[in-house]
Amino acid sequence: MHFCRTIILALSVYSFGAQAIVGGVSMTDALPAYLSAAERETMKSHTIVILNAKSSSHSRCTGTLIEDNIVLTAAHCIPDDLKDMYVVPSLYEFAVVEFRPIVKKIVHEKYKSFDIPKVNQPNNDIALVKFSGVLPAGYVKTKWINSFTPSIDRFWLYVAGYGVSSESAADFGELRFSKVTIENAKLNTGQSFMIGNQSTGEGICKGDSGGPAYIKIKDDFFVVGIVSAISGSCMGTSYFNQTQYYNEWIQENIIQLNKNP
Repeated sequence: MHFCRTIILALSVYSFGAQAIVGGVSMTDALPAYLSAAERETMKSHTIVILNAKSSSHSRCTGTLIEDNIVLTAAHCIPDDLKDMYVVPSLYEFAVVEFRPIVKKIVHEKYKSFDIPKVNQPNNDIALVKFSGVLPAGYVKTKWINSFTPSIDRFWLYVAGYGVSSESAADFGELRFSKVTIENAKLNTGQSFMIGNQSTGEGICKGDSGGPAYIKIKDDFFVVGIVSAISGSCMGTSYFNQTQYYNEWIQENIIQLNKNP
């Protein structure tokens, strides 16, 4: 994992237009104004599928590659039994891939059951998984920030995930990119989560859980959040657990996963 110094970020205010689908744009779609081809490639190289091969619905999630064979994801994506659980390095086309068995996991010890995070009540929806083999071809470890302090109340997070493009769609498995409007950021400083407003038709949906949420600094992306939950529909309110809140937990448990069995 790459670490960056503490940053107090002055973010620009954007106009917030809508996309046609919640999932944003795919690898083959025309690029929106807010995303370059190089930036799309960067996000692609960090984002990976987590799949229960014996389930039609449970444990279809996204994850963020933070070490050569360790993925950061949401706790609710990881069952007690790792049998049939795989990381799938798909690089955006889910149909032609290899399946890497998940061999070890660490779920946050205070995670009990899935719930929406609340003020002073973190849901601890975070987990690390280790998969067999080495760094998949075409992937790189993500960069992240130790401390992130928004200077304005409203800004964009950039998100990537393999989730469906709408609540009624059955198109899990295609990598898409979008942006989410974060609101009340200064009010929630110090909390475990950030709140997204998806009423514009942009953001996360089912299957994006565990995926990365980025901020952009000088044409580079840094992970600051993990997709956790949506309240209501996929055009409702989204919740992202802040990596800075869980920094110590993440670093300590990467060490644990890298120890011999």
